[in-house]
Amino acid sequence: MKLKNCFLILSIALCGILTSCDTVNNAVGFISCEYDLGGISNPAVAGIQLNNISSINQLNALSMVKLAAAISQGSLPLSATVNVKATNPGRTLAQIEKLEWAIDLENKEILQGVVNQRISVPANGGSTTIPFTLQLDLLQLISNGSQNDLLNLALNIANAGDADSKIGIRIKPTMLIGSREVSMGFINIS
Repeated sequence: MKLKNCFLILSIALCGILTSCDTVNNAVGFISCEYDLGGISNPAVAGIQLNNISSINQLNALSMVKLAAAISQGSLPLSATVNVKATNPGRTLAQIEKLEWAIDLENKEILQGVVNQRISVPANGGSTTIPFTLQLDLLQLISNGSQNDLLNLALNIANAGDADSKIGIRIKPTMLIGSREVSMGFINIS
């Protein structure tokens, strides 16, 4: 009976180690993925959808009133989704449990967030789009001295800018080993 119990305990421990090894390999695979900016979707300022707007002249009177009201209240909220495409060149699944992220504009962090869900990228060239949901106050950002950087970025998004905008995205993957979350350091992806 004791030999059977020892075998069971050893089997459970070995299974836990192998599962942890798979988890670490999956996380390492995630770090080895190739990342590309997949675009920005659903941009809105002060609740005004900007998907089909390429010029301020296309805003109607109601939209202008909304913008003026937001600015008069000392706020100009921007929301959008930044889509990052992860491609896995490896031969094993790349997977993590959670992803912290930060976005830099001209080497200054302007936003950070967390994707609180498992992210899997299939092996052998498989890809997954990771959505980063942004919400920030443009007026607050402008008051922090980033007005020229933001203006250049806005013009570039509208295909009207002539100065490049340096945008950086950093990610910090977290894996689950047993019941414990283990985070890696930030990785620059653009």
